[in-house]
Amino acid sequence: MGQREQSQTKSTVAKCAEIIFYDSRRKRQPVQPLPLPDVPRVQSLKILGVTISSKLSVAKHVCNIIRSSAQTCHALRLLRAHGMANASLQVVYRAIITAKLTYAASAWRGFTTEADRQRL
Repeated sequence: MGQREQSQTKSTVAKCAEIIFYDSRRKRQPVQPLPLPDVPRVQSLKILGVTISSKLSVAKHVCNIIRSSAQTCHALRLLRAHGMANASLQVVYRAIITAKLTYAASAWRGFTTEADRQRL
């Protein structure tokens, strides 16, 4: 293998992570396979912008959405304090916060708990 191919392989492996999904409701957990060399095993993984844990929970994703939306609301308050019109603020709100809340929601909503849905 040439130097270029080795470099590409190393960069591809650097982007990899292993996650083992399991059902936390089961009493007996399955035996985990041996870890792969050079591939870190993680408890949560961000896939296409959605953070999902090994327990098939999206609580961390919900926290990220809430945190990010709170920061955006703060920025909107600053814009209002600097004289931006309410109609323009509503357009910005719909464009940013509504998009954050609904991005891939059909994929991750089924993994939310009642507490997660109340927080949203």
